[in-house]
Amino acid sequence: RSPSRGLGDVYKRQGLLLIAVLSYRESFLGAFLRHKVLRFFGLVSYGVYLFHQFISGILHAHFLNQQPRLENTEDLIMTFVVFVISVIVGYVLHLTIEKPLINLGHQFKYN
Repeated sequence: RSPSRGLGDVYKRQGLLLIAVLSYRESFLGAFLRHKVLRFFGLVSYGVYLFHQFISGILHAHFLNQQPRLENTEDLIMTFVVFVISVIVGYVLHLTIEKPLINLGHQFKYN
């Protein structure tokens, strides 16, 4: 048996466990994974993923005259600012690009 095949079995088991937990709405984990904050971050995650490095690089260079790093309190504050701006950008992208395209896709019937 190859290591990758064994890893695939682990992923299958984890997937089945996740389906079982989410199917039982009253479970603590099921309720936690359905929490509105987690759902919000799920909606904005792709936009955050696409733009966080760009936003981080621009803000660190402009305000701190350095590459992104986390070595002191000033860096920590800038990282928090980058996080907030990245989430806002992700939300705007979700509303202006992702959601309209998803709605457009729902208009088509697939065979």
